[in-house]
Amino acid sequence: MSTGKKNSYIHKLNWQEDKIGKLSSDKKDTIDIATPVDFGGPTGFWSPEDLFVASVNSCIMTTFLYFIEKRKIKLLGYESQAEGFIEKKDSKLSFSEIIIKSVISVAKDDFQKVKKIAELAKKHCLVSNSINCPVKFSPKIVKT
Repeated sequence: MSTGKKNSYIHKLNWQEDKIGKLSSDKKDTIDIATPVDFGGPTGFWSPEDLFVASVNSCIMTTFLYFIEKRKIKLLGYESQAEGFIEKKDSKLSFSEIIIKSVISVAKDDFQKVKKIAELAKKHCLVSNSINCPVKFSPKIVKT
């Protein structure tokens, strides 16, 4: 899916104090971010690592929603949890894997269609296609 143009996403980051900054973008809420606790940062803040994993999780969901809407399927529920793992390889830290577990609720008649749409979401997720670590998407589809 090509938009035919180059899309751009602009953010500003301003250091506040210690290991804390404010991330902002026009017409969006400001997010306080910090170094993760694991690396000496304060508690209660989103970290770049959190945002990285969240971007994969949210991209899988929004890609899934795109295909659901395109196929005109009524979604009854979608909930997911993502966990990213960082490991040291060749003296560098990097994400080694991201696991996304979701529960998707749909009508009985749509079960097979939604199963295929979940596969499409994994295949076409822009963010997971743009990173180096594997992403495992394990949707549990519930018929209601």
